[in-house]
Amino acid sequence: MRCLGAREERADKADYPTSDTMLESIAATAPPVTPGEAPDLVTEFNRKLDAGEIELPFLPATAFKVFNLANSPDADAREIAELVEKDQKIASDVLRVANSAAFSGQAEIVTLRQAITRLGLKVLSEIVLGTALKASVYEDKHNLDRMQLYWREGLGAALWAKEVARMRRANVETAYLCGLLHNVGKPLSLKFLASLNVLQDDELVQIVDVAAPQIGARLAENWKLPGPARMCIEYYNNYHEAPDYREDACGVYASLMLTRHMLDEENVSADGLVGDESLQSLNIYPEDLGKLLDKKSRVAAELESFS
Repeated sequence: MRCLGAREERADKADYPTSDTMLESIAATAPPVTPGEAPDLVTEFNRKLDAGEIELPFLPATAFKVFNLANSPDADAREIAELVEKDQKIASDVLRVANSAAFSGQAEIVTLRQAITRLGLKVLSEIVLGTALKASVYEDKHNLDRMQLYWREGLGAALWAKEVARMRRANVETAYLCGLLHNVGKPLSLKFLASLNVLQDDELVQIVDVAAPQIGARLAENWKLPGPARMCIEYYNNYHEAPDYREDACGVYASLMLTRHMLDEENVSADGLVGDESLQSLNIYPEDLGKLLDKKSRVAAELESFS
């Protein structure tokens, strides 16, 4: 898997920068408007971004480095532990997740080296990247419920994408990354709409859903993400039209459907998944789907561990 790139200005700070303060300066004085009266979100977002009136959130350089190192052939546990130890926020989050019900054993984990021994480098790197992304992009005191939903769908898709990739003998690390980042444009879109004083209602959610892939693509470009992640961000909801990495985008969509079933079985039933086109496109048939759903309790526990 190609290494992730990241802009490193301010990235070595212990506190994760968020996009909340970046948008507050434009939250402006304009009177509230209804979603139907709002300007085209993507056009306005791009204009302000290109004009330097807003900035995109950063991920700490540590999160990128840990993920890259852990998934390299010559991964060094000592080097990774030293990297994580330099960032107190990341180290604290790793220990918290490592001691959750989904990952903990009989004895409490009190050091990062113990966490690496019990979890392995790759799982530890997923925790690092996931907690960093949540703090950087999904924190918003004004839209807690909606942001929590976006975060849970993103993380859930990442966890299910690993299971789908294992079943298909595809690259698990790429699948996790693509799932984790696929809906990153949604929190950015929601925060930007809030800065424009748009009313929060069902129509607003529809605007976010439509605008998120293109706004997320700007973030992917800024963070210099690898091709599969970029395609999944922009095309996961319309994977048939992806110019490249179509199977990756299809896998993310299928994983999102599994996530929605896990979070809301009443509206997304197991029977409904049987006929899902994305699962069929991946050659995941009813028997295979049954094996995936057998893992639902474990995936749900892992999802809760990040909360």
